[in-house]
Amino acid sequence: MTGQPDQALNYLDRAARAAEENPDAGYQFLIYTGRLTALKELGRFEEADKLTVEFVVRSRADARPLCRKRLLSYRASFRSSAPLHR
Repeated sequence: MTGQPDQALNYLDRAARAAEENPDAGYQFLIYTGRLTALKELGRFEEADKLTVEFVVRSRADARPLCRKRLLSYRASFRSSAPLHR
């Protein structure tokens, strides 16, 4: 993601609220991954990691194993990009 990740988070939050109000909107995987990517771009790795865990739990509850695998891959990416805390 390039550009303005803070603005992207605003739009993605609006999209998530609209999707919650419309059950026919389908699974929100692109909203999830967009939010995670924006957080990574902003350097908010800990927040991205916590949100990834939340999304993995949701994907497990929704019986979406492929989404769960992709989310775990995103999590590995965030963890490898985060600065080391010593």
